Amino acid sequence: MQGVATSAASAPWETGSPNFHAWEMRGVYPKILTHALHGEEPIKLFADAQRILEDLIQNDRVHARAVWGVWPASSTGEDVPLFTDDTRTELLRTFHFLRQQK
Repeated sequence: MQGVATSAASAPWETGSPNFHAWEMRGVYPKILTHALHGEEPIKLFADAQRILEDLIQNDRVHARAVWGVWPASSTGEDVPLFTDDTRTELLRTFHFLRQQK
């Protein structure tokens, strides 16, 4: 299956906690904006992200497309095997994930 999503439709999802976590600022949006430990940096980062996102949308710089599907899955350690149907007898693909290493 294939679907098309607009950049504007995905914009609300681009401003949450994961952006702050990428900069190693732990906390939950929007509380992180007033977190005493981080000072003004979360506010600056959020403002910069909003400005860049607005530019991407207004100037039509990004065209979001997605291919998606739903398959039966399970977990084996840090791997996620996908199966072709609910019998789970035929492996379709395995996604390999690693925890964030420090």
